[in-house]
Amino acid sequence: MAAVGAQPDTELADLDLGDGYVMRAATLRPAITDEVVFREVHAHDPAHEAVIALAQERWEDAAREVSRLLAADPDSARYRTLWAHVLRDTGRLDEAEALLTDLIADSTDGPRRTLQGHLAKVHFAAGRYAEAADLFEQVLDERRRAGAGPDTLATSALGLARAREELRR
Repeated sequence: MAAVGAQPDTELADLDLGDGYVMRAATLRPAITDEVVFREVHAHDPAHEAVIALAQERWEDAAREVSRLLAADPDSARYRTLWAHVLRDTGRLDEAEALLTDLIADSTDGPRRTLQGHLAKVHFAAGRYAEAADLFEQVLDERRRAGAGPDTLATSALGLARAREELRR
């Protein structure tokens, strides 16, 4: 896989994550490109409807679905992370940051890196590009050392490239 953002003047492309899922370069938010495939691949995941609603920017549906999941399992770090996405995507950035910071404090290495990537997206959404770039770079370095796969590395690299692009503006 080519390095994302390797050429500073090149427009960054969306990143195809497979399974009908794409990370949009412009916003660093996922999009469902093939809902049928996504539903088939993730049918076992109780949160798949929440993920689809978030990706389709149906905030009320996403909030309702994540609230339902949290009512069933209020201690789930995954469902709490999805709630942080709802908060971020509805502009409640301080709340999203606080929730993710709490989750990071309680997490182990692998999940911590993922949560830090989500926190970097909150910083990005808040226009705090230097903080976002620092966190994306840290996550990317840690993921490289941990032997993460190319798609996982590419999502961090895309975030880092986007944050650096915003800093250059």
